[in-house]
Amino acid sequence: MRIRTLLLLICLISPILVLYVPVAQAQEQSFSKTQAYLLHGPTPYVDGKTTLHYYFALINKDGSAYTGFKGEASLSSGDKGKLEELERGLYHFEITPAAIPERKTIRLSIKGNGDNGKISQGWDVLWLPYVTGNLTIRSNTKTLLLTKGASAPLEIEFQGTEPEKADLIFKVTTGKVDQVKSLGKGKYSAVFRTNPKKRYPQFALISVADARNPEEIYATTVISLAKKIKLPVKSIPNAEVTMELLGKKYGPTKSTSNGKATFSLTVPPGVSMATLTATAKGKTRTDEIDLNIPSQ
Repeated sequence: MRIRTLLLLICLISPILVLYVPVAQAQEQSFSKTQAYLLHGPTPYVDGKTTLHYYFALINKDGSAYTGFKGEASLSSGDKGKLEELERGLYHFEITPAAIPERKTIRLSIKGNGDNGKISQGWDVLWLPYVTGNLTIRSNTKTLLLTKGASAPLEIEFQGTEPEKADLIFKVTTGKVDQVKSLGKGKYSAVFRTNPKKRYPQFALISVADARNPEEIYATTVISLAKKIKLPVKSIPNAEVTMELLGKKYGPTKSTSNGKATFSLTVPPGVSMATLTATAKGKTRTDEIDLNIPSQ
């Protein structure tokens, strides 16, 4: 029961930490020697301002908590400090190291003594540099026609901390981004693909961020998704009819004896109306036509 009790205590104090203790071991299992376990949290970003916290569980040979241990923790970076006992068998060490320019593997060691014997152990821990820089995303495809399998290439570039190790994450308002590839020196390529279930004109907002510092390192671009439609209309019989959409004219074509005509239009996002003009026997009629496009 002693190991279980110590594990419960650790989880209550710091539920995000991961304890590298073989929990599946029998509760009454004994150890060959007194041992220390490093409780691993998220990999830290070392910016010279943030205090790092390390926690250790010290366990006696019989599985009970090792209390009253006196010792210190040291890092291969040159930093060191005393261990503080927070609860029975749970120890803490904190340090605010200087900023680092690139990722480093640091040796973390503890050493000391107590009533239940000496402990001298070490672990390798990873430090990451605080990431800063500038991220851009662009596509030469400004307007993409919504056809089956429509896609557009994307160009992404990061200039900053370890550019070749940028961890790119994408979010889109429609469609998806895949085939992300590193081209070297902070340049990346990817492909935007439309959503086959949303085949109406709309704007695709594409966002990219570096997961190492997404709050500060991000960029966006927009691709206009246009749709080709066939639009039946009714106007003056046997007339010459034209359709105008955003200044572009379609036609002229001839309406039937009952005034029907059909236009093939390329509709960009944000447009819901077009102007129909019909001329017959010297008379002209103009109508505003609803394109019946769903709103985004």
